[in-house]
Amino acid sequence: MNLPKSWNEISIEQFIEIYDIAQDESIEPIDKSIRIFSILSGLTINQVEDLTLDDWVSFQKQISFINDFPQATYPKSFKLGGYTWKPTLDIRKITAGEYISSIELTKEKENIIINTPSLAALYLTPYRGWWIFKKKVGLTYEEKVDILKRANVQQIYPLALFFCNLLIKLMENIPDYLNKTMKEIAEKVNQLSKEDWQHGDGIMF
Repeated sequence: MNLPKSWNEISIEQFIEIYDIAQDESIEPIDKSIRIFSILSGLTINQVEDLTLDDWVSFQKQISFINDFPQATYPKSFKLGGYTWKPTLDIRKITAGEYISSIELTKEKENIIINTPSLAALYLTPYRGWWIFKKKVGLTYEEKVDILKRANVQQIYPLALFFCNLLIKLMENIPDYLNKTMKEIAEKVNQLSKEDWQHGDGIMF
């Protein structure tokens, strides 16, 4: 049995399963531990329950890193599924459709972890080739999500966290930006009205 030694050895798909179990208040703590260990070890629930107490304690120490969330440092690129994946870190370069999808995926806080592969697929671009000869690969959104589910947690989670924080800041700034823009438009319209009136184009009621 090979147990993971860090988040680098846990897929984002496993991470979502673990998160779902950890958040389920209807499951008893000991049952949570057993189910999570089953995911990480590949053993069935029955096989986990048959472990000796000494083995159980020893194995729990080996996977104690899951008690801490992954590091927030994200990779500049990583390889997965035969592609090199690079993130678009400048949110101004995403499309309006991608931005709307991002808002939808992060609208419910409790679903952000579950939607991590879908969110990451909006900001990650697959490339193929060598060095400066790398070219973008035209995968569909669904194909990207399917591949990214197999990425390890340390590759995807920090990027999703980065974009969630970016979206939050952007949403906070939008009302101020709109108010400022509307004031500028109102001032321009007012100025144009004055100029039209001075040139005899105004209408008296």
